[in-house]
Amino acid sequence: MDAEGVQGVLIEEDLLFHTDGTKGGLQLWPDAVRLLCRLRYSKLLLGILGRENLDEPASAKEILLRDIGLAEVQLLQNSLPTEASITAGWAVPSSASVYITGQHNEPVERELISQGWKILRVGEGAKLGVESGDLVDSILAVEYLHEIPAGLSVLNKKVWRDALVVVGYTMKWSRELDLLKRGALPIVRNSYGLSFLPILLDKPLGSQLFAVDVVLHKATDEILSVRSGNFVLSSIEFSDGIQELQRYLQEHPEICVVDPIERVLPLLDRVETQAILKQLRIPGQQIIRSPHSVEVTSFEEPMLSQALASANEILPAIVKPRIACGASEAHSMAIIFSESGFRGLRVPLPAVIQEYVDHGAHQYKMYAVGSKLLCSRRKSTPNASKLVARMDGAPALLFDSLKSLPVEADSEIPEEKLQTLDFEVVQKAADWLRSKLGLTIIGFDIVVQSGSNDYIIVDVNYFPTFKDVPNEEALPAFWQALVTAHSQWTT
Repeated sequence: MDAEGVQGVLIEEDLLFHTDGTKGGLQLWPDAVRLLCRLRYSKLLLGILGRENLDEPASAKEILLRDIGLAEVQLLQNSLPTEASITAGWAVPSSASVYITGQHNEPVERELISQGWKILRVGEGAKLGVESGDLVDSILAVEYLHEIPAGLSVLNKKVWRDALVVVGYTMKWSRELDLLKRGALPIVRNSYGLSFLPILLDKPLGSQLFAVDVVLHKATDEILSVRSGNFVLSSIEFSDGIQELQRYLQEHPEICVVDPIERVLPLLDRVETQAILKQLRIPGQQIIRSPHSVEVTSFEEPMLSQALASANEILPAIVKPRIACGASEAHSMAIIFSESGFRGLRVPLPAVIQEYVDHGAHQYKMYAVGSKLLCSRRKSTPNASKLVARMDGAPALLFDSLKSLPVEADSEIPEEKLQTLDFEVVQKAADWLRSKLGLTIIGFDIVVQSGSNDYIIVDVNYFPTFKDVPNEEALPAFWQALVTAHSQWTT
């Protein structure tokens, strides 16, 4: 394999498709859909080789591929791999190509190897290849379909050695697919010397992490429950997979972690987050601060009035659960217009009551990605007077912040009159936050208070997908942040 590493993959179709009489004909194996997406969105040349023992017509396969958004994948039908690749005009060198097979066909393998191809066998009991990294006669073996990316990473490591940093990542599929489609998680080595490998938490870790240098996680996707009552960080229950990953990483301190899970935990607690933000001090005339807030454990009197008085809280206010993510109710919120709005309020307790800041129906999404600060602007909730008018005397407005944020249809402030953020001030705040939290990638939301023009940081979260920032800005910042984290870990 030449200095390009793996650039093309030809995979036998019977590893991917099977006939299922109960579901009506041809189907993709469950692991095959995600595997194909990970390969294709890595910009690998991807071909599927037809086998004579799979009788379904090519059109059925094309429909299945089209349904998962991969209609452009090459289907090479009923040919030997050497003949098929020649006929298809295989567009990458054979020395950068891998043939993935579920069979042991020595004549075919010998011919491919003579042309420079590598062979990746998939079959029961074939654990030795990935676990040891040994290549015997250009053949590597894995046991399961989901281990194919790990096998490709081993092949790439054989070429690039220390010039390649393999980032193993774990996150929910919807988040991963969004990043895959943006080209953020390529299996092939990118210009920053990185390649990416999915970590499947429900599978044994040893065979997946053999070649991994960096672990990138969204552990908050793996929160199973948060015990009710007085919220403390020890009340969070993570999945068995995350707990096993933590144990594995403790046993392998040579692997860089972006970022240690214990550093993320304060951002799961809105009270803890507010306490951190209240320490923020940026010298200068521009004020950047957290919103005034107070924690409550009851919406009943006299405890409610005492809590509001202690914080000089003025209505309207926004009420949020103390737990910031990982629980279904974490985004169940309310805007309260009068004290009667607290009666029977269905926001989970304990909760945070936070000043409602008039901000002209716009907010700024800030992303501190390593040392780089990215920014986008979104519509937001209208000023309180408009909300009050919309509510027609109702004392409270309940909403789910992930689904039904009550944004203003028409912006209150015309685009041309929107205040331009003092980026230098926000950059200083971002640097302070990242240093204080010890995190590599964070997001935070800023609103500009009407009248005072104070910058108010209303939310902080870990490892956002920055999907509203153009790729040409977001991806270099993301990749550089990982390169920097790895270099600092190893020095």
